Amino acid sequence: MTRRYLQNADGTVTRVPSVRLRRSVKRTERGWAGHYIMGSRCAYHRNTLLTCGEQQVIVSTVGNLRSQDAVLRGGMATLAHERYYETMAFHACQAGGYVEIRAERQIDFASPWKITAKKVEDLLDDVDNVADLMHETVVAELMKKLAHGEIPKPKPDAPVGEDE
Repeated sequence: MTRRYLQNADGTVTRVPSVRLRRSVKRTERGWAGHYIMGSRCAYHRNTLLTCGEQQVIVSTVGNLRSQDAVLRGGMATLAHERYYETMAFHACQAGGYVEIRAERQIDFASPWKITAKKVEDLLDDVDNVADLMHETVVAELMKKLAHGEIPKPKPDAPVGEDE
């Protein structure tokens, strides 16, 4: 096992404890938008399925909405008020041969989840790269939570809010 160390501002060295995951998490990248009613019209989308034992979580990021009006103006439309990209996470379920989101079972997380601007011209030129980083940060947070059993499993047919 490799030991890692950090040098402190005063010159002393501190050993960084290694993080051991209790359970392994399988990550699967998928090629379609995982959420948002107009996700098929988003030029940018990421959909990552995380599986840990029987539990499955989907992290979905969409953005760069291509509406007819926005394309005519050479830009993109907002997903919501001043929001051009967003990341959400959901528990998953089997649906017609696919593993899809359970829209009523959204999962909270602490990482940044949206990219906003007053107007499209205010976005960074490499905003898709920023969206990738946002998505990866949420995936890393939820992989750790899954591995440590920190995401409650949803009850199969329970009303929203009554998870284990």
